[in-house]
Amino acid sequence: MIHSLPSSLFLHPDTPHSSIDWGTRPLTCWHITRLCREGDAKPLTAIGFARPHGVFDGTGAMSIVNALISEIKGLSWAIPPVPKPGTNTNIVLKVLDDQKRTEASQPVEFGGYTDLRTVGTMKLVFSQLRKRIFHDVQNNLVILKKDIVDFLVADVRKALSREGKSSPRVSTGDILVAWLWKAVYAHSADLELRVHCSNLASFRGLLSKYDPEIQNYPHNAFVPLPYPRFSIADLKLLPLHDLSYRLASARVSLSISHVHSAEQTLKTATFAAPFHPKSDETFFISNVSASRILEADWTCIGAKCTLCGFRYALTALGSPLTNAAYISGRLPDSSVLLDVILMRSRVEALTAEVDRLEALVAPKA
Repeated sequence: MIHSLPSSLFLHPDTPHSSIDWGTRPLTCWHITRLCREGDAKPLTAIGFARPHGVFDGTGAMSIVNALISEIKGLSWAIPPVPKPGTNTNIVLKVLDDQKRTEASQPVEFGGYTDLRTVGTMKLVFSQLRKRIFHDVQNNLVILKKDIVDFLVADVRKALSREGKSSPRVSTGDILVAWLWKAVYAHSADLELRVHCSNLASFRGLLSKYDPEIQNYPHNAFVPLPYPRFSIADLKLLPLHDLSYRLASARVSLSISHVHSAEQTLKTATFAAPFHPKSDETFFISNVSASRILEADWTCIGAKCTLCGFRYALTALGSPLTNAAYISGRLPDSSVLLDVILMRSRVEALTAEVDRLEALVAPKA
């Protein structure tokens, strides 16, 4: 566990922090910082890439990075359709509208989004500020070595195999989310506290059969997975393999009906947020490893290798969202990189769990 580097190394002071500010700026912001001491034969370079999440999600960000690298290398890349003057059709909304008319799909009861309204929005802002001021919220990096990840995956799949649970297949992502959820709340004393994990997932695959172009849609196309809520008592009681299996089952149950339900809330809400309406607290997870931005090949500009990556999700207040974890991807040595923004007590709980796993997989003397 290490502290994140200052965001100023990667983000220019003028980088917008809110969707409103981004409305008058270019849609990407790049910031390069050279870290070089006198006589240093191997200077380091920090490459910062910022974009408005109100326009691009992880898939869109990946397409921008890939396009830049392809352009530098002189390779061809797929240019997205250029908006025409006047009104443009949003292909995601068009497919959803067409699908509703032709297949009579109905929204399902889905606790993915909640309309906070004005009062709820103010409570959220004050809650975030309170955690920042009084609970020593920290930005940290967790580097899970390959042997730890392999151990977790093998242990979970072995336990599920013993119980005859082969479908759905539990992914590495399912296991890491379950492990993070349990580890972060391992020392929480309020056993009745109801926690929901809000894990945002792309729904492009659900709509691509209606229009294959949606797979290349660069803008936001995600909803929270339909995870169940758990009390702290539940999280402590459930074995890791059981929780992983429940999360995998929820992941594969994601349907167009969930997307319709989310769309309905977003259209009618004063301020919609990815919170479960019946939870006491939300643990935010974003698994951006599939975008492979961390694995981008910067050798085309003289880089030797990527040492690390950092993610900063700054809010309009200028500070990151708290109680969040980002699965950022794999480093060249196959370690998994996690960015976490947690209160000190939860950082300590997570650190203790990482130390326990390192001791388990360490070669015996």
